[in-house]
Amino acid sequence: MAATLVVGVLIGSTTIGPPQTIVRVAANGEIAATGVLADELSKQPSGTAGPVSIGMTFKTDQGICRTFEISEELSGLGCRSGSSWSIPVLAHDRLGEPHGRDYRLAGSAMSPAVAAEVERRIIGDPLSPADEKKLLSHF
Repeated sequence: MAATLVVGVLIGSTTIGPPQTIVRVAANGEIAATGVLADELSKQPSGTAGPVSIGMTFKTDQGICRTFEISEELSGLGCRSGSSWSIPVLAHDRLGEPHGRDYRLAGSAMSPAVAAEVERRIIGDPLSPADEKKLLSHF
């Protein structure tokens, strides 16, 4: 229940254009992407501008995950689960501050919580742009 409250506070203070919901709590208790976040995770190539910035796409032992940023203070990890995106990590902090060893795109910082989850889940290297494009064509 505390996690739900935290997510509500985070989402309530973060908007993409007009206020809209970007996550919901699924029936199984997991946090799931919805609205523009789900759309961007399914369609947007890494490194392109949009309401959600996608950092990288990588394989896990259960499928694929993508890092994202919604503002300078909100970042997360979306992992494909069937036809939806679960959000195992949603972090609210100052992304511009140095965090030591973490995964980064040029000009981008990743929350330490997100970086730790990426390190825990990633198998091999992040997908190449060509492999990512092929993958996104199936969503």
